[in-house]
Amino acid sequence: MKKHLISALLFLLLAGSLRSDEFPCLGLTAKSVFVYDITTDRIIYAKAPDAKLPGASTIKLMTALVTLDHYGTMRSARPTKRAFDFPYKKYLKPGVDYSTDDLLRALLLASSNDSANCLAEAIAGNRDNFVNLMHERASELGAADTLFANPSGLPHEKVPQFTTAKDLCRMMREFLRYPRLYGMIKESDNVIRGADGKEVFLQNHNRLLKRYPNVCVGKTGYTRAAKHCFVGYSLVPRKRYIFVILGADRPWQDMSRLLYYAGCISQIVEK
Repeated sequence: MKKHLISALLFLLLAGSLRSDEFPCLGLTAKSVFVYDITTDRIIYAKAPDAKLPGASTIKLMTALVTLDHYGTMRSARPTKRAFDFPYKKYLKPGVDYSTDDLLRALLLASSNDSANCLAEAIAGNRDNFVNLMHERASELGAADTLFANPSGLPHEKVPQFTTAKDLCRMMREFLRYPRLYGMIKESDNVIRGADGKEVFLQNHNRLLKRYPNVCVGKTGYTRAAKHCFVGYSLVPRKRYIFVILGADRPWQDMSRLLYYAGCISQIVEK
């Protein structure tokens, strides 16, 4: 506990004294960038890391963390019709039971909004109650500059939803403590099955898995307002880095340049 507290305080001290002009430009399209070395508590790169911006589906990291807090008492869930009140692709079927693991996998690989809503309603009764749990968990992590409006990260009609690159770094650092979750974001694809036996194919939205195999895992996010967002973690030995980009026009170009800058890849693949 003392070790974690000292590490967190050092993180805040280093991050708080940071100036973006201390780092090269790199020609990044993202509005906000933060690259952090877990091992040394060193800031590798930063660009407006305190800017409050929409995080889109990257906030599903917190949805997964809260779900895992209740994993022991909820091994399956059944989505209601309320879980499908959005105009995007749907993966589940109302009234069909799915294991919690399959719901988490759909949440993290395919960024399933219906899975986010299903988990929230099963755990807390409704999404508003679940959002309260998200805020409590964020407070524990010191993520004080984040405001959640729902478990999916989609725009909310009445409540603004925002986060910062630093806060997402904190969430990812906590996320990496759980092998069950960490193992899921390493998968390039998978298949889940409901109690009705119907298979649903899931494709990981993280293009880095194929562009640079065994280099960087993570969670993507996109809405028109948020643009492209990504929170990643380097798999390269002795490079335990967390990467966060928010508001990017060309996220994979940005990530390629950051991975190269951080020494995680020796050559940028443009495609």
